[in-house]
Amino acid sequence: MEFPGNAGLLLNEARGNSVRVIRGLKIRGKKRRKAMGGYEYCGLFRVADHWMTVGKEGFLVCQFKLVKLAPGETPKAKPIAPPIEDTPVEEQVRRAVEYQRLVRNSKVVRAVKEMYGNTCQMCETRLQVSPEGEAYSEAAHIRALGKPHNGPDVLGNVLCLCANCHALFDRGALQLSDHLDVLDGLTRTIKGKLKKVREHEIKVEFVRHHRQRWDDRFSTPIDHKS
Repeated sequence: MEFPGNAGLLLNEARGNSVRVIRGLKIRGKKRRKAMGGYEYCGLFRVADHWMTVGKEGFLVCQFKLVKLAPGETPKAKPIAPPIEDTPVEEQVRRAVEYQRLVRNSKVVRAVKEMYGNTCQMCETRLQVSPEGEAYSEAAHIRALGKPHNGPDVLGNVLCLCANCHALFDRGALQLSDHLDVLDGLTRTIKGKLKKVREHEIKVEFVRHHRQRWDDRFSTPIDHKS
């Protein structure tokens, strides 16, 4: 199993493996950051520690402490041994990755994508990715899965969205009213109506929970029932 990003760093920390570090030079741009000065190979590092902190946008971020290996220093080869139980860190990573894989491939996710033919319920964009007409869409859980929100993986809690609307919805820049109007989460204006087929019963309790996550952006509450 291949573990990208944070999961890979956690496993390298748990197993004592080294990582290669490449640094971008003269980083420019806010949305699409580019290394205008090219890239520099910094050498081999070991992952010494990790911790969770709150980022600028209010989300939990996993940070790591990397320690550079001395010149000529190489990680000690580990002897081949019979399989043993995962360390606590490896077990946590394995569960997280397997859970996300299960969510991406769940029956509920497949059902909502088929229900809308991979067409975004908010902007009605259908991203065709092959000459044969295959399209790409993403399943967005209204009440987020996992802690601290503990949303269920049920049809009434899932939307079929394009990648852009999914990113905006997950960060509160797009929201839904009780009547399933699509709201601009930054200006509180109605952008349009959510596309919905009759057999897709979206639970208003999940919609309200999603809105409440972002209510502290404004000093006065909004009446979504009006």
